Amino acid sequence: MFWLGLAPFAPPPEELLLEWWKWYVLMTAFSAVMLMQIIVFDYVDLAITGSLLLFGWRMLRNNMQEMPAYVLIYAVLCGLNCCFTLLPLLGEMVAGRVVEHKVLKPTVRLNGTKYESWTTYSEVAPFLDWARGLRFNVESVCTILTPIFMAFGCCLSVQSYLHVERMMTSMENDVDHDVIDALRFPAERLLPRTPARDRESRSRAFSGKVFKVES
Repeated sequence: MFWLGLAPFAPPPEELLLEWWKWYVLMTAFSAVMLMQIIVFDYVDLAITGSLLLFGWRMLRNNMQEMPAYVLIYAVLCGLNCCFTLLPLLGEMVAGRVVEHKVLKPTVRLNGTKYESWTTYSEVAPFLDWARGLRFNVESVCTILTPIFMAFGCCLSVQSYLHVERMMTSMENDVDHDVIDALRFPAERLLPRTPARDRESRSRAFSGKVFKVES
């Protein structure tokens, strides 16, 4: 993998720099997902999305100088998170959202001992139900948008990686050509070079009349 050695020090390709706006759209989308995860108190997914957001800003700084080195890792992380968030979404879209309710019963004190009891029951609710309040619907929207944005991040990272791979392949070919030129006919490099005027005069054919000399 020749590109691993050159990528951290090589400037990003021009095709990658032209797609800067797509990366800013992705960072904005991740920021919106983080805001929704804060509203629904989903701290586990919030930590994952926040890590991807910080990682993305790190690749974008200094005119994307570090992106060739880390874009493939970013694609893998976005792809894994897309799979992990897509499976629960498909289950809820097919079977509906399962909502649990907890009903507390009156507290009973007997011989100085406090007894608490409650009843938990579950029901299948529609995926979106505005009668259940803001938090319920924000959680549903967040569940839909998270795998979509993760898939977008994965595709964008793979596309950027292909740009980097083409650039690194071109650089590798240039290096190979330089090495081949350096090793080709090394003896000729040790000989003194003849000026171009002398080479032309030596290679020029004789022209004129032919005279025969008799003894």
